[in-house]
Amino acid sequence: MKPAWQVKIIDGKKCLIPFCEDAEKSLGDFHVNQVVTTGKVSGTTKVRSLKENNLYFKACKVFRDMMMPDPRWQFASVDLWFRHYCQYYDHEKTIVLPNNGGVHFQVKPLNFAGCKEAEANGYYNNAFHGMAVDFLGVEVEVFLEEVKQRCGRN
Repeated sequence: MKPAWQVKIIDGKKCLIPFCEDAEKSLGDFHVNQVVTTGKVSGTTKVRSLKENNLYFKACKVFRDMMMPDPRWQFASVDLWFRHYCQYYDHEKTIVLPNNGGVHFQVKPLNFAGCKEAEANGYYNNAFHGMAVDFLGVEVEVFLEEVKQRCGRN
């Protein structure tokens, strides 16, 4: 895997934090507080988004297992339900039915092409809060730790 770095804000300053083992290993030649110059730093949102995306779908599975042990409920159904619960709609695709005035809401996609990282992370935070606080009555961090224990850390 190519070394990947995550931008974090520490004490009000942007810092690059190793995101994977290869990035961590590449630091071995440098000393603490050494000034390092680089050619070009380019980024992608997919590495971090993939991790968040995986955590979200693992959370949907754990939530389903905790709240709805019925095997007919797939974690995809939980995902769709929470997109409605959080009102994560594509308002440009909302349809008002002419015969009865009913409204059909189209949920937004979470795929990388159709959803920017900041928007996805905002949704994930709302969904995690809904799952943990609103339904399970626990703190978000407690719920996410349970997800990581049940599904592995990655």
